[in-house]
Amino acid sequence: MPTPKRPAKKAGATRTAKQQAAAATSAPADPTPTTATPTAQDPASGRPNSGRARTKSASAAPKPASAAPKPASAAAKPTPAAAGSASPGSAPAPAERQRPRSRRPRVAALLLNAFLVLLGAGLLLGLLYWFEGLPAREEAVSTVAKAPAAQTPQREVPPPPAAPAPPPESLSWQLAERAYRSKDYELARERYGLLLARSAATPANAAVSDFFRFRIGRCLARSGKLEEARALLGSVSHSDSPIVQAAADYDLAVLDYLAGNHLAARAKAYSAVAALAAMEAGFPLETDCDYLAARALTDKALAFHETSLSVPLSHRWQEADVFGGLEQEALRRLLNEGRGGAEQAVLGPQVSKARGPAGASRYSVVCCQGPLEELLQRLSLEAGMEIRWESVAPAARRRTVTMVFKVGSAQRICEVACGGVGLLARFTGEQAIIHDPHACPSLSEQRELLYAEAVSTWRRFLLRSPGDPRLGEGHFAVAALHECFADTSSALREYHGRRGFGFGCATMPGRGRTWWSC
Repeated sequence: MPTPKRPAKKAGATRTAKQQAAAATSAPADPTPTTATPTAQDPASGRPNSGRARTKSASAAPKPASAAPKPASAAAKPTPAAAGSASPGSAPAPAERQRPRSRRPRVAALLLNAFLVLLGAGLLLGLLYWFEGLPAREEAVSTVAKAPAAQTPQREVPPPPAAPAPPPESLSWQLAERAYRSKDYELARERYGLLLARSAATPANAAVSDFFRFRIGRCLARSGKLEEARALLGSVSHSDSPIVQAAADYDLAVLDYLAGNHLAARAKAYSAVAALAAMEAGFPLETDCDYLAARALTDKALAFHETSLSVPLSHRWQEADVFGGLEQEALRRLLNEGRGGAEQAVLGPQVSKARGPAGASRYSVVCCQGPLEELLQRLSLEAGMEIRWESVAPAARRRTVTMVFKVGSAQRICEVACGGVGLLARFTGEQAIIHDPHACPSLSEQRELLYAEAVSTWRRFLLRSPGDPRLGEGHFAVAALHECFADTSSALREYHGRRGFGFGCATMPGRGRTWWSC
C-alpha cells in the first residue's frame, strides 16, 4: 500500500535535532571543524532574524536532484545508516558544503624535501673535495714546515748594470796557422771552421773554402779521427783548385797506406801527381808522391812472402805541406793557379806536342773525365807509342781520367794516367803494356808483376830525384826485393855497391841475415 506523502518542509525551515545528528553521523571527518551558524537575533527586539536565517539556509541548500554529483565528492552521498535513520516519506537532507583543503602544507613539505636534498648533495661534494685535496695539503704543510723561517723583508737593492759584452775574438788565417804549427789541432780546427763559415758565403772564395776544409781534415787526421778525416778529404779531393786536390789526394794516400790498403794508396798518390801536373812550377810534393807509390807497391809485393822485411824508411813524407810559410797574397795565387784547365776538354781528351829540352819529345794533355782507353789511343797516335792491354777488362779500360799535364814525356803521362785508376804500365822500349793487378790469371803472375813493377818504380824514383835524401832507402828497398824473390846477386850489388848513404840496417827474420850499409 503506498506510503502517504508527507508535506515537504520549506526550504528555509530549520533542521530538527534528529536530522542534524544523522547528517553529522553520515558526513566524513574533516580536519576543519564545522561550526553551526546560530540564528541571528535582532538587536532591537531580541527575536531571531528569520530573514537572514532563511537566506543562509537557502544558500546552503543542495542543488536539484537533476544535477549529478561529481565523482570526487563522495562525502556528499549519505551513508546507509543515515538513510535508515531517516523517517520514511521524508526527503533527503541536502549535503553540507565542504571547504576545500589547503595546499600550503604540501608545498611547504616539497620545499623542505628539496632543501634537504641540496644540503645532502653539498655535504657529499664537500667531503669528496676534502679527501681529494688532502695529499696536496699535507705536502704543502710539510713544505712549509721544512721551509726556513721567514726573514724580515728588506728593501730590494737594484742589481749593478751588466758589464758590456766583450768584443768578438780577432780571427785570421795567421792565427789559425799558428795553432796548427804548434800542433794544437783542436784549436786550429775550431779557427779554421770559423774562417770557413765566413768564406763559404762568397762564391768567389771557393778555392779558399776548399783550403780551409783541407786544413780541417788534416787536423782531424792528426787528432786520430781518421774516419771523419777521410770523409772530409774525399770531398776536398774534387776541388777545382789543383793544389788543394793534390794535397787532399796525398793525405788520403797516407791514410790508405797506414790502413794497409797499399794499392789504393798507390792510386791516390798518382792522382795527386796528375793534379800537380797542372801547375807551372814543380813541387816537392810530387817527389813525395812518387816515393809513397814505390813504398806502397813494395809492401804489397813483400806481403806474398812469409817473412816480414823491415825497411827503414823516412817519415818526411808524412809531414809534406805545400802551404807552409806562405803569405796571404802568395796563398791566393797558389790556390787559383791552374783552375778550370780541364774544362777545355769537355768534348774529349786532347793531346798535343809541347816545348821541352833540346832533343826530348814532350807532350801536353788535357782530359776532363774522359775514358782511359781513348786518352791512350790519342797519346799513341801523337807519340808513336804502342799500347797493349794485358788482363784488363773492358770496364777497366773505360775508367774516367781527369788531368791537365802541362809538359811531360809520353812514358810519364801513361804511367800517371794508368796509376791514377789502379792499373800498371810496364814499358819495354816503344811499347807500353797495361796490366790490372786485381785481374791476373794466377797468384804467381800477380806476385811477379808486383815485384817487377816495384823495382821499376824505385828505379824511376832514383833517376828523377838524384839529390833526394831518401835515395839510400830506395836502394835498400830494391835490394830487399831482389833477395825476397831469390835474386841474390842483384841484392848483393845493391847492398854493397851503394855505399855512403848511411841509412842503417834491416833484418829479415825468415832468412836469419842482417845487412849493413855504411
